[in-house]
Amino acid sequence: MSLPSKSTAPALFVDQDCNYKIIHDVPVPELVAGEVIVKVSFSGVNPADVKHAPHLGVRSTVMGYDFSGHVVGANPGSPFKPGDVVAGHVPTGVGKPWKYGAHQEYLACPEEL
Repeated sequence: MSLPSKSTAPALFVDQDCNYKIIHDVPVPELVAGEVIVKVSFSGVNPADVKHAPHLGVRSTVMGYDFSGHVVGANPGSPFKPGDVVAGHVPTGVGKPWKYGAHQEYLACPEEL
């Protein structure tokens, strides 16, 4: 498996007014030190996904915390390599970049998670 050649992908998004919708032009994350890029196979529907927008102000972001998938991008020296099957929890939420939301085709995940 390798990094995607496309620059955008679909994702489940919550906007500033707490409307949930699928958008099709979320940037595919770039590989940076300390992270891997994962092609998401499954993302878990968590009650927090629908509670955090209206109650904690987690808005204008890609939703989702829990995922499984395949590593498509890893840095030299990483404990992960392309093709590895992984599952994890991403640090999405207030002030976090869109790249961490689990409900998208490709996500970035810190190696320690």
